[in-house]
Amino acid sequence: MKAIKRQELFGYWSVPRSLRYILGMRRRNSWICEITGFHYKYKYSRAFLRYDIDFTDSNSTGSRGIFAIYTLETEKVYEIKSQVSWKGILQYFAIVTDDGYIEEISKEEVDEWLKNRPDLTYSIPPGEE
Repeated sequence: MKAIKRQELFGYWSVPRSLRYILGMRRRNSWICEITGFHYKYKYSRAFLRYDIDFTDSNSTGSRGIFAIYTLETEKVYEIKSQVSWKGILQYFAIVTDDGYIEEISKEEVDEWLKNRPDLTYSIPPGEE
């Protein structure tokens, strides 16, 4: 089963691309990544998901109403960082249920899920190979 997740990209398109780079606006405040294993430095290895952009509800300046559309699948764990207002950000782990709903899970549940995976990836520190 798959689920669709929409996340608003606050203010991102209202600033020209060249000016975004100069002002240091390269990072997005909203993203979704798949947790692929453990990482020696960052706790989890992540694969950031690509998204489609929906301009349907955008205002004239592009500061609001532009959405990133992600497709999530069952049998995977995701970390979601979602900007919910100009200053409010939510960050959490989630799975897609068999019914197609996105359900929040705890960090302990992520660790348990990863430990039970046979295809788990581990990131080993340099020099310890």
